[in-house]
Amino acid sequence: MSSEYAIFLLMNQLVKRISSLKYRHLILSVFLLFITVRSISLGTDISNSDAARWHRRSERFLEGLKNFDLSQTYQHYQPGVSLMWLNAPIRQFIYMYQRSTGSLAGIQPIWYPFLHGISKFALVLVLGALFLIQMSLIRNLYNDQTSLMYGVLLALEPYMIGIDRWFHLTSLEVYFGFTAFLLFILGLKLSSTRFVQFSAGVYSLSVLSKFTSLLVFPLYLYLIIKKTQRPKFYLFNFVLIFSLVFIALFPAVLTNWHDIIPKLLSVGASVATDTIRSEGTPIPFVFYYPVVLLFKLSVITLVMFLISLGNIKILFGKFKSNIYIAYYIAFYFVFLTVLQQKIDRYSLVFIPPLILLVSSYVSLTPAIFKKSFVLLAMLFFLTISYIHFPVYSGYNSPLFGGTAGAIHLGIYDNSGEYFAQAAEFTNEYHNVTVYVPDNIESFNVYSTNRTTSESKDTADILVKSLDIDRSSIDSGACNVKIGEFGPKDYKVVFAYKCN
Repeated sequence: MSSEYAIFLLMNQLVKRISSLKYRHLILSVFLLFITVRSISLGTDISNSDAARWHRRSERFLEGLKNFDLSQTYQHYQPGVSLMWLNAPIRQFIYMYQRSTGSLAGIQPIWYPFLHGISKFALVLVLGALFLIQMSLIRNLYNDQTSLMYGVLLALEPYMIGIDRWFHLTSLEVYFGFTAFLLFILGLKLSSTRFVQFSAGVYSLSVLSKFTSLLVFPLYLYLIIKKTQRPKFYLFNFVLIFSLVFIALFPAVLTNWHDIIPKLLSVGASVATDTIRSEGTPIPFVFYYPVVLLFKLSVITLVMFLISLGNIKILFGKFKSNIYIAYYIAFYFVFLTVLQQKIDRYSLVFIPPLILLVSSYVSLTPAIFKKSFVLLAMLFFLTISYIHFPVYSGYNSPLFGGTAGAIHLGIYDNSGEYFAQAAEFTNEYHNVTVYVPDNIESFNVYSTNRTTSESKDTADILVKSLDIDRSSIDSGACNVKIGEFGPKDYKVVFAYKCN
């Protein structure tokens, strides 16, 4: 059973529980908002630093499936299986279309925006389906107003939009993971084996996206043991469904286990001790993710979260499910803090549960406050769109100085932001060599010129960016600035003409 079909079955079960026609209309409007803001200019906005690699891995994955070589379902340690299953049929369709036009099949600059855009749009649709499921689950766990408030806030959260527009694993991991946990909570509430089984299947898809999801597995075990009357029965069902989905979609672990398992264990150990990102910032490791969230959460969400914490008795007294959400946040925080590797986008796992806490609190406020809050969220989103569109992943909170503040603090991490725009600009120069020492994978997929990351001596143009270890640009002999790209208030990528 494919992940898409499993999502369809789950949505069918939950839609049956939605009886209010008004709620259906509102949830459809929020869903369309979610899809729209994540889809405009999708193929030309950004190719994140790993995007081209995942396209190539999807190609090998597809060839393995076509040749019945199941060992090829292992392409990377993360392992990204859910992304490759999603992208494989799209790759096949695009290859057929390329050949029908007489072109060579594959990744080429002239085709890349089309290929990349379709792949990302399919990813956005899957995220949208999970988003709908989350809203339905929240309605059953809380109420209509919490569900709709959650939908509006998540749909308009700038950094969330930015990462959702990447061709990457993080959003799949986060959406699958949080959906699974909401299903699990509902299963506990209803003492429903079916929802616990659904939870296990969806959680398996999260782990198949990124193994980081395993960090929260002890929480599932704890809740099964402490919160169910038949822990052995529920544990058996959870582990069984999780294992069946995992093996069905990732058969390489059985066909080539003697090679794959040692690699996974080795890489897992290296991630736990890898300090390549955390050494680049002066922030003590225990404060890294709280500080990142200060910069990455929208001002509206952040302020209301702090207000809701000031009314913590109401927050947890009115809605018992918030206790489980707090557990979820705490488990991830502890384990991600202990791991030495610190990456800003890992903070995405905290955003949906934080927004849910905020939404549950706002649902208790007067109607005039709710309307004003939604209006402020929309106005803030429009302001951020004006500054950052279409690269929302470059968002940093204006409360703390925006992009300039993040660079000054040493937490600004460029993962390909605005390299697509720089490539489009340099394409106006014909038959030149462009030297791109950083993030060349994000640049050359759009570039129609020769590119190099090794030799600058023969380069005609230099493209360079600010980053976690570069608060200023040293352009050397390439000292004639011909272009700059980034948010409207602070440029981060620069193009120079070389002597």
